[in-house]
Amino acid sequence: MDAAELMKTYKRWLAGFVRRRAPAGAVDDICSKVWEVVAAGVPADLEHPRGWLAAIAFHKIGHALREKSFAALDSALAEKPMWKSSMTSARGKLVRAQQVEQLRRAIASLPPDDRELIHLTFTDGLKPAEIVAATGRKVEPKTLSTQIARIVDRLRDHVTR
Repeated sequence: MDAAELMKTYKRWLAGFVRRRAPAGAVDDICSKVWEVVAAGVPADLEHPRGWLAAIAFHKIGHALREKSFAALDSALAEKPMWKSSMTSARGKLVRAQQVEQLRRAIASLPPDDRELIHLTFTDGLKPAEIVAATGRKVEPKTLSTQIARIVDRLRDHVTR
């Protein structure tokens, strides 16, 4: 995949990815810096383009904005939880609101690495192999998938208590 094809395919995805982590005024600047890196050369053996782009974006955004992304995770997951509810009654809506608050607290209590995994998986839609590429973790994607499943189980347990 060459740089032009990569930009055409992932331009919108990258903008959304950066928008969730950076101030609104900086999104275009950060995206253009990412595309400058892409224009300089795409690795010939690139298997996970979104993971590679995410890694570049993380580098460009910088570690200073990481805490902002975790705050975005708290609100994004609370608004779109990992399960669907068909409750329409007043009591059902109250239960749902209580679950949302429990989920917010559960996410806030997670260690930063776990919050990052949940964020990349559910908010950004990255697959485990793409997360490994984006974060530079030295684990197999299958191991990361197991870690994510365990984190989700802990969140469910916290909410259903």
